Amino acid sequence: MKQMSYMTRWTYSTSHKDMAMTYLMYGMMSAMMGTGMSVMMRAELSNGNSQFFHGNNHAFNVIITGHAMAMIFLFVMPVTMGAFGNFFLPMMIGAVDMAFARLNNISFWCLPPGLVCIMCSVTMENGAGTGWTYPPLSSMGSHSGPSVDLAMFALHLTSISSLLGAMNFMVTVFNMRTMGLHMMNMPLFVWAMFFTAFLLLLSLPVLTAGVTLLLMDRNFNTGFYEVGAGGDPITYEHTFFFGHPEVYIMIMPGFGMMSHMMSTYSKKPVFGEMGMIYAMGSMGLLGFLVWSWYLASPYSNMRKKLNFAMCWKDLKQYSTLNSKNTYCYIQSAGNQSTITYIYTKYILLYLYMVKMTSASETTREMSFNFNKFHSFYSYLFHKKDSLPDSWTIWFIGFVEGNGAIQSYSNNSKVRFVLTQKESNILYLIKNNLNMGTVKHFPSSKSNNKNDFYRLMVDDPSHILLLTYLFNGNLALNHRINQLSLWINILNKKFINHNIIFMNKPVNITLNDSWLAGFTDAEGYFNTSITYNDKYKFSHIMKMRYILDQNDEIMLNKMRNLFNVGKVTFRQKTNFTYRYTMTGLKSMDKVILYFDKNTLYSKKSMSYKKWKEMYMKIKNKEHLTEKGMEEIKKMKKQINMNNSMSNRTGKAKP
Repeated sequence: MKQMSYMTRWTYSTSHKDMAMTYLMYGMMSAMMGTGMSVMMRAELSNGNSQFFHGNNHAFNVIITGHAMAMIFLFVMPVTMGAFGNFFLPMMIGAVDMAFARLNNISFWCLPPGLVCIMCSVTMENGAGTGWTYPPLSSMGSHSGPSVDLAMFALHLTSISSLLGAMNFMVTVFNMRTMGLHMMNMPLFVWAMFFTAFLLLLSLPVLTAGVTLLLMDRNFNTGFYEVGAGGDPITYEHTFFFGHPEVYIMIMPGFGMMSHMMSTYSKKPVFGEMGMIYAMGSMGLLGFLVWSWYLASPYSNMRKKLNFAMCWKDLKQYSTLNSKNTYCYIQSAGNQSTITYIYTKYILLYLYMVKMTSASETTREMSFNFNKFHSFYSYLFHKKDSLPDSWTIWFIGFVEGNGAIQSYSNNSKVRFVLTQKESNILYLIKNNLNMGTVKHFPSSKSNNKNDFYRLMVDDPSHILLLTYLFNGNLALNHRINQLSLWINILNKKFINHNIIFMNKPVNITLNDSWLAGFTDAEGYFNTSITYNDKYKFSHIMKMRYILDQNDEIMLNKMRNLFNVGKVTFRQKTNFTYRYTMTGLKSMDKVILYFDKNTLYSKKSMSYKKWKEMYMKIKNKEHLTEKGMEEIKKMKKQINMNNSMSNRTGKAKP
């Protein structure tokens, strides 16, 4: 029999061990390429100035795209699934080889062309600087060259390889087990590979279909994602994020490896093996629902609430299942002698990182981030307890409506100013923040109706504290622009702090007190009663919730939050915009919000009377003469409080 040459053996081999070695060598080559790109990125980020790309931001995006695709699709998946899976899985279940040996060879040889395509996409023309290939950034209008097409071809090739390998693994587990080895008796590594193959088989076809439609948009004039042709880019987000189990595809083989190592070095079976099997299976199933949690924002209000509630609960359930795995690993570690093994130390360090990451995931529901503010507040005023987040968010909303982030003396000094007719609210803010002085500005007229008060903060340390509070937590664009100038001045003055400006507005929701603060500054509750000439003793009663603001975009966001009301332009009052909610049915949403979030100005008195009036009208007490008289008295009190609490003497922003 003629002996095979060295090249023939490794090219046409169908042995699962030989294929594992080829996967491993290929993965190491891809890892070196991805690591080289990572070094280039870190060299660029090592200093504030451009160190490596000399201001070519697109080249940086190209390197990020190539690095991500190389490390995920060409290194992590081939090594965990192809190398470790091919080598150990047949031996662990007593099989001679994989179920489809030639298919195993074909699945590997789909990968080298994928590596070539990714290298060409990085180096050809301007490169594919698309990140995760989201349209319209990846459409022909933004990337007209062949680089993006080559990146998508690489995704197709790696997807074909993974699908063939997944089918091979699942059939091997089902049909190639040795006599007497039942499914529930298989090692945890085999279960991990089985669940990973299951996730690949379900998620990759959807991901590949989304990429294929994008490829057709680019080359065959279809309009699946092109807005001008009637398409919707959000569709790509759904198809792409349905492949979110890719995250668990990368980590689940690691669970299997750690289980095997723990069992080997502790010299005893893994603790809670059956629970870990159910936990890994449940993590795989729940991973598909996380797609909806990520894409809750494009939905309408009702669907958003439903999907977010279901999938936030799903994410917490996933964290619980992950905790089950962690607990089992710690129990399996055994006595102190086991901890001395370097492998066990790495595993315990990994478990610590996983738990810290899971803890950070569950705290991302809030839009605001006050960590820097709270720590500096405690340091500055020597207090263990900082301000409650509800009041802090209210204060930010109040400042965005009625604050002034000023710079003066040729942009060399900064100052913070709040102006109000009502002094009590300014003293409340001063006492809570422990900063600033309140000054009284009397009017020139004999009456004091036009008097106003100002809270002024000039102290540098207090200004720095407010900067930490506002940075990254503002919603209005013009306030963010003011803060940007403020931070530039502070960075020149306090060189050791080097504050990084965050230019992203927060998302305002009805789940925090921002709108309550904004209402204390810019809003009010209004009622009107007019006689109806058509009917005797008949009145037309209107209840309104009103917000005045120069920023039309913000008022439209408020309208979208409540899903009711209208925004109008008021040319007579300094070219401002007004958001108005009318109608008794709409007031239910307003009352539901302000019952949960406190108003601190005199508008709280207006709101209480306004709500009381609403309840009387809802209970039809206005149909009686006595009830109507009470409603008229409430109307006068509400409108009088509004005139007393309206601000004046607004400081220049």
